[in-house]
Amino acid sequence: MGIQHAVIFGAHCDDIVLSAGQLLAGRPGTLAVTVFAGDPLDPHVLAPCDVRSGFHSSADGMAVRRNEDRRALGVLECHAVHLEFPEHAYRELAGGQLDVDAVVAVMAGVLTRDTVAMFIPLGLCHPDHATVRECGLRVAEEFAGEVWLFEDLPYRVQNPEASIQALASIAGRGLSPAPAFAGSGDKERKRLAVSMYQSQLWALDLDCVFVPERQWRLR
Repeated sequence: MGIQHAVIFGAHCDDIVLSAGQLLAGRPGTLAVTVFAGDPLDPHVLAPCDVRSGFHSSADGMAVRRNEDRRALGVLECHAVHLEFPEHAYRELAGGQLDVDAVVAVMAGVLTRDTVAMFIPLGLCHPDHATVRECGLRVAEEFAGEVWLFEDLPYRVQNPEASIQALASIAGRGLSPAPAFAGSGDKERKRLAVSMYQSQLWALDLDCVFVPERQWRLR
């Protein structure tokens, strides 16, 4: 199909590559935007996942994750953009609230007149994933190009019912997501890209990551 000037949005530093790495392997030049890639409001907080990864602070952990994400997306010849919103775990620790309207505005600002396709996650099993989906759908209301949804891995394999629920929720808004093929690239390049996330591999069930990726197109 040869879509060019595409933008793909994900929640965390690894989500885009885990869920759509093979897709991106066939789309060099895609802009990959991670929404919740900012440092925590309190630089000294330490979320449980940071402890397990061996970090001394969550700020140090985020710096490592962003660097890993740049390397992984570099393998796929895609461009990494990291927005400054802190993820859900850090907001909970700090008691902070997310300004959803601000997220929508920043996501919309990434798109240009040359953007002809945008990809957003189906938004499975994690509040940040669902937030990116909901914000993406709001952005899509004013976007003239193609809008695609990609199924979150490994969540889609671990909890297939979540995909059914998310699709029903989207359909309940009067939208019509239809399964479609958005393209594919070299599976081994995805495997190499995933290997860049050294600090996070302990948490990944790779058998649920290296499976056929699936996309849905909004009509």
